Amino acid sequence: MRERGFTLTEVLISTTLGTFVLAGVLSTFLLISRSGLNASAYAEMNNRLRAATERFNRDVRLATDLRWHDARRVTLRLPADAGPAVTYAYEPAADPAAPGRFVRQVEGGPAVTLVPHVAPDFTFARYRLPGPGSAEPPPAANDLETKLREVRL
Repeated sequence: MRERGFTLTEVLISTTLGTFVLAGVLSTFLLISRSGLNASAYAEMNNRLRAATERFNRDVRLATDLRWHDARRVTLRLPADAGPAVTYAYEPAADPAAPGRFVRQVEGGPAVTLVPHVAPDFTFARYRLPGPGSAEPPPAANDLETKLREVRL
């Protein structure tokens, strides 16, 4: 009478195939998890950037004066009923290869981070109003002729 069962070779082959299937399932699970984390980080960054630009736009609209320090720092003078001067700036990290941060500092107060992990190519740009027939606004040379402001992140 013949005994029923699996040979050692059959068990080894089925174990190997099962390992490959489990490895595929695990790698798919990890890929989906990583994609979800990336999407979450992107959404958070997008929300912080949107809130920062809305805050900057609100202060720019209220500003009665603009002081241009350099391409990475501007100070806005707000009306007396809206508050004191506010400085917006890019602060580089201690490590030149690391990303910096976009901050807002109310006169006499600490700098508050609006957007962390900002690339070092951050700049403020200022322009005059374009003349008739010109498509691109020309760069402004001083604070008095500045009519358009741009933040490049």
